[in-house]
Amino acid sequence: MFIDIDPQFNTAFDIPHLSGALSVEEEKRLKKMGATVRNSGSYLENFLHMNKKEKERKVAARKLMRAMATHQLSELLDFYGVMLQIGSEVLEEKINASSEREMSTIF
Repeated sequence: MFIDIDPQFNTAFDIPHLSGALSVEEEKRLKKMGATVRNSGSYLENFLHMNKKEKERKVAARKLMRAMATHQLSELLDFYGVMLQIGSEVLEEKINASSEREMSTIF
């Protein structure tokens, strides 16, 4: 037996044993799958909205930076370089601390 998922795209999947009632596990799995499919539309919409916002921010940042003087851009790059270095060090510290905690619970 085939169940038509979306007639617009003509997709289907086969459930050969659907002549009887579904087991509780099969019913839960199908309900979960349905929720996942329903929620994916919302996720995709949010993702596309965030992607659009990110592009708008990049355009605004480029416009602002083009209006800046050379020395201002140089100072901005220096600042973000320092922030990158600090962020990398702090992240490494956190990762090391986390892995040390995990190791202490194992032994």
